[in-house]
Amino acid sequence: MTSHGHLAPGAVPGLFALALALASGAPPASAQAVQWRPDYGAARREAAEHKQPLVLVFSAEYCTWCQQMERTTLRDPEVVGVLNRRFVPVKVAADDARNSSLVSGLGLQGLPAVVLVAPGGQVLTTREGYLDAAGFLALLNRALALGTGPGRGVLAAQSPREAPDGPPGRRSGG
Repeated sequence: MTSHGHLAPGAVPGLFALALALASGAPPASAQAVQWRPDYGAARREAAEHKQPLVLVFSAEYCTWCQQMERTTLRDPEVVGVLNRRFVPVKVAADDARNSSLVSGLGLQGLPAVVLVAPGGQVLTTREGYLDAAGFLALLNRALALGTGPGRGVLAAQSPREAPDGPPGRRSGG
């Protein structure tokens, strides 16, 4: 506003955009977060019902690379958007005894770890080690291609495992 109580030139488009954002009910980008499912069983049912893959992100309180991925990659607006629109995301505490059979059943040895599972329950891919936003998005895109491609059953049965990023020592909480 000017000193005379009038809107300054150029203020109307900005006010219009703000009003439109508020009217749409959409939260601001900074308020968006991954919509983690708290229950693995319920998430599996949701994935099957909606025909969306599961993303299991394994981490632990003691794992510094897990915390780093939480602060950066898993707060990246593009990563958050893709996870919330195209996947059923589940965060799994690898250091919680209730999850030990899941961790050992998947053969996980390093944290953080990301396991992508087809809606039918087949493991599409497993990735141990820190991923930045670009690497995480590339992994999600590969999983979508695997999960919808004609060779899904064969690829799922092979359960490909990829080498972790970074120098040695970054795999398990550094």
